[in-house]
Amino acid sequence: MKILIVEDDPMVAHINKKFANKAGYDDVETVADIQSAKNRISQGDISLVLLDVYLPTGKGTDLLIWIREQGYNTDVILITADRSSETVERAMNFGALDYLLKPFDFTRFKAAMDKFEKKHNNFAGKVNIEQDDIDNLFFDSSVKNDDSRMESPDKFDPNFLDKGMSEKTYFAVLNAIRDTDQATTAEELGDKLGISRVSVRRYLEFMEQKGMLTMELVYGKKGRPQHLFKYIKKGN
Repeated sequence: MKILIVEDDPMVAHINKKFANKAGYDDVETVADIQSAKNRISQGDISLVLLDVYLPTGKGTDLLIWIREQGYNTDVILITADRSSETVERAMNFGALDYLLKPFDFTRFKAAMDKFEKKHNNFAGKVNIEQDDIDNLFFDSSVKNDDSRMESPDKFDPNFLDKGMSEKTYFAVLNAIRDTDQATTAEELGDKLGISRVSVRRYLEFMEQKGMLTMELVYGKKGRPQHLFKYIKKGN
């Protein structure tokens, strides 16, 4: 799948391309203005556009509208500093797949790319779509699955987890933080479970994205800030 980055700031374009490569996409091109983007998209082989809003020759949302008017089967993710509710709503109304506010981290970027990948995979090779396919597209796992399916091993859906995640490790981390009354760090849980801090943090950040935990940054006098995670008890 080919990805086109439309960004006039060379450094930002470079970062977005590195993120796309890190997410597993190697066929990535960049252009810096709307007309160049139209010329490239007109060739018909672009699957996804990573689109800035503020461009030298117009707004990225105008390019999004043009893509829809031309009938191109191209997904669009807005990547911008534009926090205007009007722009966000306009992007959604014209079918933007996601909207990333600068600055963002790789985890949030990867979530947007996973949404794109999920949509592509749901339609690939299918003439007709079933309700489960539609639900998978329109609802995030945290919304679609009830609490018992997320937190009960006997009802758990393995597809809930990101690629490369272990169900065993997921429940080990989940049970550990559920049993912890105070906010805790990945390092503390890792020591308790005998699992590396990096692995534990990956699962904690995943749960935080799903709305199962809260995460707070605490700044000390020295060193990097601590990430404190706390389980959200039902009814809170």
